[in-house]
Amino acid sequence: MVNNHMKNSKLKNKMRNTKQFLSTVATTVISALLVAGVVMATTTLSANIVTEGNLTVGGTAGVTGVTTLTGALAANGGIAVDTSAFTVADTTGNTLIAGTLGVTGTITATKVSINNTASTAGALKIHSHQMAATTDDSTNQYANEFKGEFLATSGTMDGIAAHYKMEGTGTGVMRSILGVAYLGNGTDAVTLSGDDGNFSWISGILGSATVANSAIVNGTAVTVTGVFGGLGTMAGATLTEGKYMSAVWADSQATQVLTTGSNQLVLVTNSGAATMDSGIKIANLSSGAITADITLQNGATIDNATDKVIALGGLTANTAARVLITGQRTDNGDDAIADHDEPENFLEVQGYFTGIGSADASANTRGIVISISRPASSSYDTVRGDTQDNGLKIGVTNNATGNTAGYTLRGIDAETKNNAAGSSGVTNLYGAQITAYNVTGTISASDVARFGMKNSGVISSHFYGVLIENESQGTNPADTVLLKLNTTSLATIGNTAAAMQIASAGNGYDYGIDMNGATIGTADIRLSSGAQIITGTTVPGTCSAGEVFIDADATDADLVIFVCHGGTFSGLTDN
Repeated sequence: MVNNHMKNSKLKNKMRNTKQFLSTVATTVISALLVAGVVMATTTLSANIVTEGNLTVGGTAGVTGVTTLTGALAANGGIAVDTSAFTVADTTGNTLIAGTLGVTGTITATKVSINNTASTAGALKIHSHQMAATTDDSTNQYANEFKGEFLATSGTMDGIAAHYKMEGTGTGVMRSILGVAYLGNGTDAVTLSGDDGNFSWISGILGSATVANSAIVNGTAVTVTGVFGGLGTMAGATLTEGKYMSAVWADSQATQVLTTGSNQLVLVTNSGAATMDSGIKIANLSSGAITADITLQNGATIDNATDKVIALGGLTANTAARVLITGQRTDNGDDAIADHDEPENFLEVQGYFTGIGSADASANTRGIVISISRPASSSYDTVRGDTQDNGLKIGVTNNATGNTAGYTLRGIDAETKNNAAGSSGVTNLYGAQITAYNVTGTISASDVARFGMKNSGVISSHFYGVLIENESQGTNPADTVLLKLNTTSLATIGNTAAAMQIASAGNGYDYGIDMNGATIGTADIRLSSGAQIITGTTVPGTCSAGEVFIDADATDADLVIFVCHGGTFSGLTDN
């Protein structure tokens, strides 16, 4: 019986232990099921969860506090902050930031694309106040707010390519690139200073093209240009009316300019050691035409459409352009006297006579050609009888009152010179040739040359209408004449009224012809028959028929006039 009691007692202990084990297992399983139920469902936990293993959430986890991750975040399904404020797309990694991105470090990217379809003030803004050179910049170079370096071996390379497209119809200003350089005012006012040794400038846009010392430019179609502005083909467009159409436009809105220095809209300088072919070159590179190479501010034009011809265009159809040259003497720096001691030519024409007449007998070369005509239209008929047109008008005036004696003022100073030695140089030399030509029609008068003599002051020495001086120092021919009047073989209509005519409309002359004091070798006058009129103090021993001698020192008792008869002169008496 004792044994049975002991057996029953052991059996009770085993059952009691089994019951406690099963209670612990059930509690653990129920707790795990409760936790799993909380996590698998959309539930908020107010207590902390600490796990030494992995935590897997099959549904949505909502965290109201700050989440701290000490390891890497693997968001394999993408990231979305406030729905669309910040998103990272699954697989592609495409990132969208709806707000402002602030970066204090360096952004490194192989490609940046900005696509803004909204009507905002600016799709890309770069603003920097750090104007100090960095280690990547060359010496004395300031930092760049935007700096791009692009490398390729061929094709089109653009450091910055900006395309602005206006959709629809409207008005406004379209600018692909706007560059503004600004000196502050008010509290931000600064001073830009510099001299020839420390050059400074302010420039909205700086364009520069540099060929490195090891590079090669080789090709007839290669162009090296610092700045290029072009117009597109406009193919298919409708261009009806506008104000300007220009590849490059330079405009100044300045309300004041430099008081010391040079002011201009376009400045062309050469600061390098190389010699440039031209400062500005205008070339037509296609089959299209350039009507006027340069149009000036009031409509006058300068054109080189015809090869080797520079033409000045008119302001309107009936108003010709004119060239006004305001000359100013310059100093060549060869002595201490500035500006006033050297010859100065306000307009100078230099060139060479290169026409040889092999193909054209009239291959003449002229320094200046003036060709002006009045159109054969009633619209241009003069309405005033005192209208005077001039092909060339020269007015030279002196207003100075303290000139040194000997000062000479000339309206025209012309010289024709031959420097070729021998007889094969120039056949004829004409200092001036003036022709008055009535081609057809009837006119009132024609003067080949008209010289006017005017004096409203005092002339102390002499006053000549025409002065011809022979300054020859070489060998003159026997036929050397200071003034010759001649009719050519073309004058077939009739005789000329007189070779020389002396007339007076007001006061007369003291002498019709005055040869007093002149040295005469043979005779004072030779008539058309060859007979001579001779003056002197001694009657010549021989003579020719028709000649007359006038005794210059005869007294009242002497014979004065002698006529040639039979080879000797015979004096004329009162009888």
